[in-house]
Amino acid sequence: MLTSMGISILQPVPTDHWLVRGTPAGIRTVQEKFPSVTSSLVPKQVKTSERTEQLLHGASLGSKKKGHGKPHCSRVLLSDAPNTSSLDRSALDAGDSASDWLPDLKQYKTRDGRPQFVLDVSGPALTTVHNAFTDSPERQMAKAEVEDWAQELRGGLAASLSLEAGDTCQPMVQSVNVLGTLSLVVCAEHAQDATSWLAEQDTVVSIGLKHRAKLLNLHASATIQNGPQSSVLPDDFASKPQLFPIWQAGITGEGQLVGFSDSGIDMRSCYFWDPTYADYQDNPDNIKNTTDKDGVKFEHFFNTGHRKVTSYHWFRDKSDGTGHGG
Repeated sequence: MLTSMGISILQPVPTDHWLVRGTPAGIRTVQEKFPSVTSSLVPKQVKTSERTEQLLHGASLGSKKKGHGKPHCSRVLLSDAPNTSSLDRSALDAGDSASDWLPDLKQYKTRDGRPQFVLDVSGPALTTVHNAFTDSPERQMAKAEVEDWAQELRGGLAASLSLEAGDTCQPMVQSVNVLGTLSLVVCAEHAQDATSWLAEQDTVVSIGLKHRAKLLNLHASATIQNGPQSSVLPDDFASKPQLFPIWQAGITGEGQLVGFSDSGIDMRSCYFWDPTYADYQDNPDNIKNTTDKDGVKFEHFFNTGHRKVTSYHWFRDKSDGTGHGG
């Protein structure tokens, strides 16, 4: 419906907000048709969450920074949230401070020992790619476009920080995603200024701090079985078995065939390992070739004799050795 009114939807912004682009007349039409929807020109402070601001400024919960300056006039934030004053509903517990969370951030050090943080930056989707993991001409064009965007931001950021060419705190592009996101490594001493500069850029939609990856399988199990938890969960099942009613009922999944969708499976994990199929990636007896409805060909593992994995459709790679999806 928004598209039919000439509104371009750029991306959702947590929570219950949408970043859109449109003419003033189009925005007025939306508000007339949907009275509960509010709109505002996008101020720069919505590009970072409240938690990110707290971490960047080392402030305790409640001392919220009031934005970065003038709003951009080309974009509009539409919201149907009952309270639009806070964009980050996943706030820290009241007793926590930003310093408590700093060790959880992904951190590096320069060769001369200066601490570095990683900023996750997203922009509007630069190019629509039907299948981001297919090596198609469209994907190659999108990749070149987003890499150019990343280098423009890196260069502009370095200039804004007045860093000399040999300075160990030169910002670095750690990774770039074809869908329009990138990770920038900056020195901790420059993280606040870097975020403020990035928020000024028209091509930047959001900025966040990358946290260390850690396994929260037990927490996820409790949430799935008993709904969202309002407090920190125990690290063992036995201390609060009431949080796991499905397991309490004896339903463990044993003997059941389930489907799972993510970036990959670590087939060498003890949970999936079957020595009979150690060569599953290379043995032609285990590899099937399939063509999807769009004519894209892909390989996948299929063998009902495997002790754990019956079928494994991979798109980007055939394994997951980093713990991301396994």
